Amino acid sequence: MKVLSVQQPWATLICSGIKDVENRTWKAAQVPGRILIHASSKKVTRNFFDTIPYEWEATIMNHIMMGNLAPLKQFPTSAIIGYVTVTGFEEGMTDSIWDGGPNQIKWKLEDAWLFKEPITDVKGKLNLFDYDLDENNLPPAVKATFLNIHMEDGKLVLPVMDGTIDNIDNKVIESIDFNEVPGMTDMLFVNKDSDELKSFKTVVLQENYKCAEYELKEDPQIFYDALTDDENDDSVRTVILLDGTEIDVRHIVFSIGKKLSEK
Repeated sequence: MKVLSVQQPWATLICSGIKDVENRTWKAAQVPGRILIHASSKKVTRNFFDTIPYEWEATIMNHIMMGNLAPLKQFPTSAIIGYVTVTGFEEGMTDSIWDGGPNQIKWKLEDAWLFKEPITDVKGKLNLFDYDLDENNLPPAVKATFLNIHMEDGKLVLPVMDGTIDNIDNKVIESIDFNEVPGMTDMLFVNKDSDELKSFKTVVLQENYKCAEYELKEDPQIFYDALTDDENDDSVRTVILLDGTEIDVRHIVFSIGKKLSEK
C-alpha cells in the first residue's frame, strides 16, 4: 500500500477523523485513494502550541479536554498508525478549519481509521512510499468517534475525559472550561454578534461510558486569557485568526453544582 509520513500530532488527528485536510506543497500524480498514515519519528515539542494558529490550538485542547484525544506526549512515533482515503486535491481555499492557506495544496481526507495496535519501528520516507501490507487484509482498526458540545433532548451536553465525573463528585474540581472555537457561537451565545452567553440551569457531563446531570452554580461565564502570570497585569492575550481577524482569547467556564442524576 501507499504510505504518507506525517508528523505528530497531525498523524493521529488525521486517523482519528478530526483533521480532514493535509497541507502539502505538492500533490501526487493521481488521487491515491486509500493510503496508510505513518507517524514520523519527530515527537511533539513542548512549545508546539506556540507554533500553530489559535484555531488549531484551541480545537486540539478541547478534544483533549473532552477525552477524544490522549495527551500529545502519548502519541506514537515511527509507526504506521492507521489509514485514510484521499478523495482529491484542492489548490484554492477550502472551508476546513485545518486549511493551511492559499500557498498549500490540500489533500482532502475521508473515512479515517486508527489501528488498534500501531505497526511500530517503521522508518518514514519522502513523498508517497510503498509498504508491504495487503489492503484487503489490514490489521484491526477502529473508526474513531468523538463527541462535541451539543444539545440533546433540550439539554446542554459537555463531553469530558474519563474520571471527570468522579473528580467533580469528590470536589477535586468544581468547574469545566473550554476554549472558544468556531461552531460554539450558535449553541452558547445569544447571537453571533453578542458577547452574551445563553442561560443554562443544568448541564450533562458525558464520559465514554457514563454521564451525569448537574445543576450549575451560576450561568456560564467568559474568562479572558491573561497575557502574563503577573497578577497586577490585566493584559489580555490576543491572537490573529487564519482569516486575519484579531481576537481576545476567551474560555467558557461552567461552575458545577449539585448532582441531579447519573447513568
